[in-house]
Amino acid sequence: MVGFALGETILTWMLAPYVNLLSKDGGVTTIEAIGPTEPVSIYLQISLGIGVALALPYITAEIIGFILPGLKPNEKRWVWLIVPSAFLLFLAGAGFAWWLLIPTAVQFLQSFLSNIITSRWTAREYVPFVVQLTFWLGMAFEMPLVAFFLASLRLLTPKAMLKQWRIAVVLCAVIAAMITPTIDPVNMTLVWVPLIVLYFFSVLLASIPYLARTGE
Repeated sequence: MVGFALGETILTWMLAPYVNLLSKDGGVTTIEAIGPTEPVSIYLQISLGIGVALALPYITAEIIGFILPGLKPNEKRWVWLIVPSAFLLFLAGAGFAWWLLIPTAVQFLQSFLSNIITSRWTAREYVPFVVQLTFWLGMAFEMPLVAFFLASLRLLTPKAMLKQWRIAVVLCAVIAAMITPTIDPVNMTLVWVPLIVLYFFSVLLASIPYLARTGE
């Protein structure tokens, strides 16, 4: 119900990068829909997404409450550290996608071959595009936490990560190409460089449990 009440506001906010670009080019202030049920289905999808997002803290609390009795005291400490860290890292990735990558990608896609092709996107195409890009960037920013977790389980060491840094740079490029909605090198680089920075930050985080275990 809360998601349904906030749906129009959130949808307007999501459409802003594209609509603002259209208004500058031709005075258009709305996005198109080509199906009779498209506006309703998009609105319901946004409302359900908001509802799930608002319910996530409660769902997370229930999951933590289920697993805590089976953990040792030192393991419980890591749980309370990892959960808020995962949330903050996801927000950082989503914010990066929204404020930097999406405006750049929309500008490039809308202006590409604009002299011979007129681009008019529909809500059915644009909204999933924004949601998926924001989600996958948020997930990509979880890399340091995954490295920390694997190092805690002794499945990964910072020395091994530093030794394979060249392979990691190539893999970051592959992931950036998969996440980026365009094929131009500018938008890919906007994702690639932060992923490389996150990798070396992951090495730093992985060294924390490694050093605690070895006593170095």
